[in-house]
Amino acid sequence: PHYSIQYWGWPAAIMRAVDAGVKQIVLLAAGLDARAWRLPRLGEKSVRVFEVDVPRALAYKRGRVAALPEGVS
Repeated sequence: PHYSIQYWGWPAAIMRAVDAGVKQIVLLAAGLDARAWRLPRLGEKSVRVFEVDVPRALAYKRGRVAALPEGVS
């Protein structure tokens, strides 16, 4: 199945899709959104999350994540 959702309903809609068997999620214009990291069930269910954005935005996000203190994700 394919799902298309708006930002405000992301967590609940994603978890319904995962419960229905979705194994991959693509986030378009991901920006600094970190919700995928805050939903541990995605990892528990072996769901792959792909973030798509312009290279500059993804590079900035990688830099911000790399600068987090140890133990923070």
